[in-house]
Amino acid sequence: NPSSGLTGSQQVRLSSLARDLACMNGLLLKDNPASSSSGSAAPDRCMMAPITLVPSSFSKEAFNQAVELQALFNSLYHRVSRDHNFLCRVIPPAAESDSFLSALWDMYQTVRQSGADQPITLALNRADYMLDEEAGLKQVEINLMASSFGGLAQRLSTVHRQVMSAAGVSERQLAHRLPDNRPAETFGEAFIQAFKLYGRPEAAILFVVSPDERNIFDQRTLEAEIYAADASSDSPVHVPQILRRSFDQIASSARLEESSGRLYLADQEVAIVYYRHGYSPDHFSDPAGVAWSAKLLMERSRAIKCPSLAYMLANTKAVQAALCEPGAVARYLPGKSAKVEATFVDQCVLSDSRAHRWLLADPEDFVLKPQREGGGNNIYGRDVVDFASRLTTRQSAAYILMRRIRPQQQVSLMLKADQRLSRRPEMPLCVSAISELGIYGALVAKNNSERLNCSAGHVLRTKSAFTDEGGVATGFSCIDTVYLV
Repeated sequence: NPSSGLTGSQQVRLSSLARDLACMNGLLLKDNPASSSSGSAAPDRCMMAPITLVPSSFSKEAFNQAVELQALFNSLYHRVSRDHNFLCRVIPPAAESDSFLSALWDMYQTVRQSGADQPITLALNRADYMLDEEAGLKQVEINLMASSFGGLAQRLSTVHRQVMSAAGVSERQLAHRLPDNRPAETFGEAFIQAFKLYGRPEAAILFVVSPDERNIFDQRTLEAEIYAADASSDSPVHVPQILRRSFDQIASSARLEESSGRLYLADQEVAIVYYRHGYSPDHFSDPAGVAWSAKLLMERSRAIKCPSLAYMLANTKAVQAALCEPGAVARYLPGKSAKVEATFVDQCVLSDSRAHRWLLADPEDFVLKPQREGGGNNIYGRDVVDFASRLTTRQSAAYILMRRIRPQQQVSLMLKADQRLSRRPEMPLCVSAISELGIYGALVAKNNSERLNCSAGHVLRTKSAFTDEGGVATGFSCIDTVYLV
């Protein structure tokens, strides 16, 4: 473990270097409006993103296993998203008592029945794993929407390499221990492939964003990589512009050309709609339904959606649990399902009789998950029993019960923006920590034909072993990279 052998004086010296390099490389978050007395952050104020001082140890064998699996997971979820009958079987029971999922399902059916022509897929995914102490590599979930931190992770790899070099680790060792990590660059290349398939070089790319986005530097890194991928391609298309708009802004300027299905913002055609916002009910909380109206307009267009409505439905916990049923993966990946299934843990819909048996045996060994993305929604241990006892059978169908993964702990040295309040702000925080590995993947397809399918780099998110809460923006987790052992 790179954290273990550093003396106090080395930690102070390397922390100062790492903070400087982090800021120099744009490892930043916008200030939190909630921390301001006015309730709004100054537009030019930012803070260092929480990071680890050095990379964390991770099994080389397990890491390579996760990288190898990513293309299979890309294909699996692409095929699931195109299986209407499967979605019809899995989604409605979960949506029956979940108003947000129900609204997405209704919109999916509306768009499908309209006959909108949407043959091109751009998928930018991230599969998340933990390394269980006994069972090995196990998947937490897969993210098909707003798979974040690829830009910051790419930059952190540069910072970690420089810090480790300053700590005296040889270049030969670094080449062996620190894998190449370019998620934003690979995502940029995928954008350009999809853009070319759309075939309208005068069109723009649209990022759908939060009006008070804090993780903007991660997104700006991806924007820069899109332009760079275009410039370095064999036949540059010279993407005219990348637009950033909230749902409110889209609603006020978007229009759909009914005859062609083309989407316009004012007079600018849009080739790709990339959602970094719109995965949570509170993103659609305006009473007038402006956000829902804007989304429906975009979904009815022929613009490439990343992700499409079908992908959003495939991204639900209900689908994750359904794919754990015997033979489910083999239907989509004949002859290759065993490798994928080896990473699954016990899980089922809460209304399933197995859930009752599991909770009677050991409630501390399980986590209850709703059909939500974005973190902070899960219920753990004995709280699951209390919560589940208040649900009807119908309501239970909206939750999945999943066996907890027990990763090995290791010492981590963390750097956070609020450490100035600690006794020794010049020192990193020394924490007994656990890590979650995210493997990025990119897929570009036209109907069932995959034009690009690859893994795209990694991120670790490392947090205290003694908290169930996560989240980088909330400060519970740090962005991290792997040191292969």
